[in-house]
Amino acid sequence: MSVEPSPLPPPEELAAIRAEAVRLATDAGELVMDYFRRGLDARYKTKDEGNPVTDADEAAEALIRDGILARFPDHAVLGEEADSIAGNAASPYLWAIDPLDGTLNFLNGLALFAVSVGVLHEGRAIAGAIFVPSGLADMPVVLSAAAGLGATLGDIPIDRTARTAIRARLGAVPGGGRRGGHGRPPEGLRPGEPRSLGSIAIELAMVATGTLQYAMFGAPRLWDVAAGALIVQEAGGTALVRGKRGWAPLARYEGTKDATTAVEGYRRWCAPLVAGDENAAHYFTGLSAPSRGKLRTSLGRLLGGG
Repeated sequence: MSVEPSPLPPPEELAAIRAEAVRLATDAGELVMDYFRRGLDARYKTKDEGNPVTDADEAAEALIRDGILARFPDHAVLGEEADSIAGNAASPYLWAIDPLDGTLNFLNGLALFAVSVGVLHEGRAIAGAIFVPSGLADMPVVLSAAAGLGATLGDIPIDRTARTAIRARLGAVPGGGRRGGHGRPPEGLRPGEPRSLGSIAIELAMVATGTLQYAMFGAPRLWDVAAGALIVQEAGGTALVRGKRGWAPLARYEGTKDATTAVEGYRRWCAPLVAGDENAAHYFTGLSAPSRGKLRTSLGRLLGGG
């Protein structure tokens, strides 16, 4: 799952891509907020009405997709809502976008949702931006990062260690799951009280800022985590992913091998992921326990099957 990352594009190119990701996340976020204030009904992707989609999702995705291709016509775009890949499917640059993460919160009037815009280069996350309407500041804000260039909350550099001294920490687990670690926590680690916020992008944003000590995800998709995991890493946190050989630091994303195209393989990407403090992430995955030999633990066991 995790291999050596490819070389980064030049810093000026990274900065330009990051700036565009921020602009598009901001514009799409303002559009989504307009829908949120008006209220709207949902349609459902599945018969059990477990996967809602709204006009806001589709309008925001179209805005982001069109903006990317106007600025970078040779790039590829993978969105959660669209059935096809937009742009140049052979491009080494892939934008993975979730136009409205936390749709159920959105529909019920809970302002815990996000717009997530991530960018990969040959499978390596190189830039990302997340629009968050509430929970991190007294007004909507965009978090962003570029590989090797750090992370920011708005224009302010993120230092997630500023909150590590708080004794009553919080952590995010999927709804219905339960937290579980490996043996006694290492010295200095007090695993946070679990929460479930209903948005992977929101939870990663809160991990990046230190609001959450850690977050666990059983089956996220690429568009859920491409931006957020990078922002966590650039803010000084850790992101671990589980592949066929066990848990390892997230260095790049590998598309599924049975896909007809590389980009289609990324659409099918799905893997357990834990992000947060290094000690907490390693404790919950067992990665740092040398006596365990092979990394046998699955995230399903950690979360009690949730």
